[in-house]
Amino acid sequence: MSMTMPPGWYPDPGYAGNGPAPERWWDGTNWTGRTRETTAAETAPPTAAPTADTADPAAAPASGAARRRAALVAAGGGLATAAVIAALLVGGDDPAPDAPVAGADQQDAPDGDDGDEADEGAAPDGEFTRWTSAALGGAALPLPDGWTERPIDGVSVTGDEYPCPQDGERRCVVAGAFLIEGEAGTDPGEAAAGDITVHADSSFSEAAYGGVTERREELSEDVTVAGATGHRVRHRLTTGAGTEAYAESIAFPAPDGSGDTLVLRLGWNAGETGPGEELMEALVAGVRPAPATSSGTDV
Repeated sequence: MSMTMPPGWYPDPGYAGNGPAPERWWDGTNWTGRTRETTAAETAPPTAAPTADTADPAAAPASGAARRRAALVAAGGGLATAAVIAALLVGGDDPAPDAPVAGADQQDAPDGDDGDEADEGAAPDGEFTRWTSAALGGAALPLPDGWTERPIDGVSVTGDEYPCPQDGERRCVVAGAFLIEGEAGTDPGEAAAGDITVHADSSFSEAAYGGVTERREELSEDVTVAGATGHRVRHRLTTGAGTEAYAESIAFPAPDGSGDTLVLRLGWNAGETGPGEELMEALVAGVRPAPATSSGTDV
């Protein structure tokens, strides 16, 4: 999928003063008037402002906190594995190099199965034995059997890859989950509702899927994630290339007590090649607070 820079705090692209640049809030489409100070340890040279259509991963924030906020969760039958799955969203339709993501375009994806058949993903009892080594806001994602944790600065897991429906030179994934940081203090219901359309349109892009041509809301409800009450919004999608898929945005309080809001983006193929709703429901239920010392180990 072609990806755009997710909402979050980034170095102010218009800052021309001396010393550390302040951070400015990017709402996913435009720079807003909200700014905040940042520490010298987190600052890096200001980057060019992304546009509504492009956001180069190379221009993404250099600070660890800002990069983590760019960790994207997106996946789905129509998700193009772009090199920035959870971390940086690929600008325009050009995939980035080293981190495929569910629902992101990726022309240079690692060799692997074409994804003609989906992995079952979870054990018969629906429980997981492994979690991601990366964490965001104190949250780690479960790692279904046969899925891959993408090596990026963020949290993302994806299922099988296959040639994108609209462009066979690109690689898409049958399912994926990507975690990003939302705006602190935002109501989970508002955050999820505000993210779902951006998530669906960026994950199932024109280049990879022919864009989203039809969508309908399947559910909007509260859900418990990592022990906290969040909210989820799910859309059923039809793309220009004929792909039937689901996109879901789930917002919930970060379990690390920081007061931040996390957004989990899910995407998956609704057809026979997809993992099925049961696995995706189990994945949401399997999100857990990350251990204080390390995460992503066998349990």
